[in-house]
Amino acid sequence: MALEVAPPAPPDDVFVVPDPYARPVTGVVNTPGGTATLTGLDLLRGVADGVLPRPPIDRLFGVHLVTAQSREVVFEMPAHGWLANEFGTVYGGALAFFATSAASAAVQTIAKAGTGFGALDLKVNFLRPTNTDGQTMTATGTIMHPGGQLVVSSGVITHGGKTVAIATGTTALHPGARA
Repeated sequence: MALEVAPPAPPDDVFVVPDPYARPVTGVVNTPGGTATLTGLDLLRGVADGVLPRPPIDRLFGVHLVTAQSREVVFEMPAHGWLANEFGTVYGGALAFFATSAASAAVQTIAKAGTGFGALDLKVNFLRPTNTDGQTMTATGTIMHPGGQLVVSSGVITHGGKTVAIATGTTALHPGARA
């Protein structure tokens, strides 16, 4: 197997536009009072339909919400070169982010208006390396246990027709906590 090497990056002082993290943040969705009257599902559907802006982190990684229905969401993200680790595959932290985004959004689909929520734990199983080939990865988030205050959900990532990572997590719901 031949090692594919990207051309060397120019020195940092050559770039006219700063790295993404150094640019002004745009696309903030949950401004105080701005979305507190929306259910979690309505907020997600607003983002999917382009009525509400994508969160900044989704813009940074290239994540797009495809569908949102009660208890299930589907996201897409290209396996692009900016996600590469030193071995040329998608960095595990990027996969964990993508899987937990789907799992958390699945929980959000059942959140009533004004409900805040916070992740309590996350477990990720990386099943196989994911090439940075530009193909679309899909993350499907589903609810496994819809408890009253604690919800268990999963996020399953596929790439090229194969499952590459599975995440499970617990989220605490806090009614009336969203500003």
